[in-house]
Amino acid sequence: MSRVNSTLKTMLILALGLFLRNPSIAQIPVDIVPFDIVNHLIFINLQVNENKDTLHFLFDTGAGVTVIDSEVAEKLSLIRTGEARVGTSGKTLLSQESSSNRILIGNDVALDSTTLILMDLSHITQLFKYQVDGVIGLDLLDKYVTETNIDDREMKFYLPDSFSYQGDATASKLTNLESNLFGLIVKVQPRKNSTVTTMNLKIDTGASNWLTLHNRTVEIFDLLSSWKNHKYEQGFGADATVTNNIKSKTRSLAFGDKKW
Repeated sequence: MSRVNSTLKTMLILALGLFLRNPSIAQIPVDIVPFDIVNHLIFINLQVNENKDTLHFLFDTGAGVTVIDSEVAEKLSLIRTGEARVGTSGKTLLSQESSSNRILIGNDVALDSTTLILMDLSHITQLFKYQVDGVIGLDLLDKYVTETNIDDREMKFYLPDSFSYQGDATASKLTNLESNLFGLIVKVQPRKNSTVTTMNLKIDTGASNWLTLHNRTVEIFDLLSSWKNHKYEQGFGADATVTNNIKSKTRSLAFGDKKW
C-alpha cells in the first residue's frame, strides 16, 4: 500500500501490467479530469446513470469491485438485482448489488453495464469529514489506461487498444495477486536493523498511509521492538470498522533504481 506524497514529482501510470515512472505521453487522451486529495487519498467526481448529481468516489487500485454507499443508492433509485460476497480488509460481507449501471467520469470516460455493490460507507465519511459516495478501482483500470498526476491533480484516460507509451522511463513488471489485483516487488530495510527484506506489496491508492504490513509479516521479520513505545494511526475498511494501527518507520524502501 502507498501514501500519496505531494512533495515528490511523481506520476503514476497503471496500465496493462506495467508500472511506469515519470512518463511523457505524446498522444491524445480520451479525457482529462481533475481530482481532490483528502487525507492523502484520491477522490474523483462522477455520475451514475442519468442522474446529474456529482458523486465523490475514492480511486482505489486495491478495490476489485465498485462500491456505492447504500444510502446514495437509495436516493438514486438503483435497482437491486442480487447479492454478492465481498472480501474486505477485515472479513467477507454479504451485500446487495445493482447491475447494468452506467458510470460517467468527465465528459467522455464511460463505464457501461457496471455492477455496483451496496455498502454503508458512512463511517468513512465521518472519519474524513468528507462525503464519500463510493469506491472505484478495477472496473476503471480494466477499461482505460489511467495516468494519475499528483502534482497537477489530474487524471488522463486512454483507450488501451490505441495506447502506446512514448516516454523514456524504465518499466517495472507488476505481480498478479488474488482478485485481479496487482503488486510490486520492493526492498524494505527496517529501522531497527540493516537487513534488507524483499516483499511483494499490493499497489493500493486506497491506503492513506505510506506502507502497510500485515501483522504476520511484522512477526516473521521481527520488524518492531517490543520494548519501544510506538504511535498509533487510524485505519478503515469498506466494512464498518475503524482500526488503530501501530505506526513506525523504516530506514529505506526501494524498487527498480528508485530508493526512498
